Amino acid sequence: MGAVSPWGFLIMAKKILIISHPLDLHAAAVSFSLKLAGHQVEIWYPSEFPAFQTVTYRIDAQEARLEIGEAEALHHAFDVIWNRRLAAPAMANHLHPADVEAAARQSRWFLEYLPDLLPSARWVNPFASWRRAEYKPLQLRIARQCGFRLAPTLISNSPSRITAFFHQYAGQVVAKPLLPEWREMHNGGIRALHAEALLESHLENVQRLQAMPYVFQRKIDIDYEIRVTVLGRELLAARIARSGNPDVSDLHLDTTTAAWLALPRKLERPCRALMLAMELEFACIDLAVDRSGMVFFLEVNQAGQFLWLDQALPGRNVLRRFCAFLTGNDGAWLDRIRSFPDTLACHEFRDALRHTLRTTRNHEGLLPATAAASLRQS
Repeated sequence: MGAVSPWGFLIMAKKILIISHPLDLHAAAVSFSLKLAGHQVEIWYPSEFPAFQTVTYRIDAQEARLEIGEAEALHHAFDVIWNRRLAAPAMANHLHPADVEAAARQSRWFLEYLPDLLPSARWVNPFASWRRAEYKPLQLRIARQCGFRLAPTLISNSPSRITAFFHQYAGQVVAKPLLPEWREMHNGGIRALHAEALLESHLENVQRLQAMPYVFQRKIDIDYEIRVTVLGRELLAARIARSGNPDVSDLHLDTTTAAWLALPRKLERPCRALMLAMELEFACIDLAVDRSGMVFFLEVNQAGQFLWLDQALPGRNVLRRFCAFLTGNDGAWLDRIRSFPDTLACHEFRDALRHTLRTTRNHEGLLPATAAASLRQS
């Protein structure tokens, strides 16, 4: 169905559902931009469920429908569903401690497969692909099959095998969690724990080594890293030098050295093969280049950050490119979508974001305590 944008252009309006949490700037900026362009956008925050949100699935001989809250918000069909982030459920404070674990387990299980009940649509990314991409061992295996070079890797909780791996590479080993972990820093920011050096003293704590599986890799003498942002057929590559700042643990948090990079064909081919093999439409692929020029695969993140590119490397308007990719539109209205820095400076966007932050109930685990305190004061 056609709709007229605020600038008078006739566009093919899409119905879009974004699954995320209320503190996600990416979801907020994309939603704001698409609404301005005349599209119908809804955002579902699973992080509000079940403490502050009800979800009902009704099925009988006549119909099957999914209801969020008291309205049938997800009953109608969507053209596109952006599976941005599926946050953990929120547990009610009044529960007896003995019931919290059971309630959390039941709620997580319900949410895990709930998207499969949504009406058929184009998914970015398909939920089955999202599950597979989250599993690091499978991700590494597929990357190797697609032609990427990997650093020698061990995923284990066996103290003896970890110790042997450590000595095999003369102590030049880094340890990484299977899932992202976050720590609050002294300045109130959030630090992502991606990799740390494995020390010989760590090997003495056998109980800690066996407590959980970890990813261990031979250390790469990294010269710089490459972030490849994949939007369907479009690949945007940025070169980012390693930071000496101890408070920076993820490459997109320190972008003073970032520069656009023309991706060589020898890297473009495995990137496209990886996306095809994992059935992903959107993802961020992280590569590391050592001082001899060898390129290593680090990871693929199907919910990777991409708007930092608009701030560090203005001129390409990645927010606009993502909106075009998500909707499949390439009309004149795209030229009117602001870049991410300009969107952040827009009073209407800031008011909408402030309203969302104040009206949603669950911020636990979504931002550091210092930021939560600032939010309450504002």
